[in-house]
Amino acid sequence: MGSVIGKGSTATVYRCRRKSGGETFATKVIGEEQLRPEYQNLAAQFESEIQALRSCVHPNIIRLEDALLSEGKLYLVMEH
Repeated sequence: MGSVIGKGSTATVYRCRRKSGGETFATKVIGEEQLRPEYQNLAAQFESEIQALRSCVHPNIIRLEDALLSEGKLYLVMEH
């Protein structure tokens, strides 16, 4: 993870770089507190966001590279 690109109420976006090849990405990190069962509406919104980004392939829409759940956090790796 590199520097912070942006920060919102539910996530922080970091610049990151692929070790092999050096390609740059933006990684949206959603903390475990936002994924707790008492925040089911937020979890559903994140799931909808992932599904929408995976289904869209268009040069004017940001591409979702990967979505990972690790150490209680959700990582959305997107083109930068």
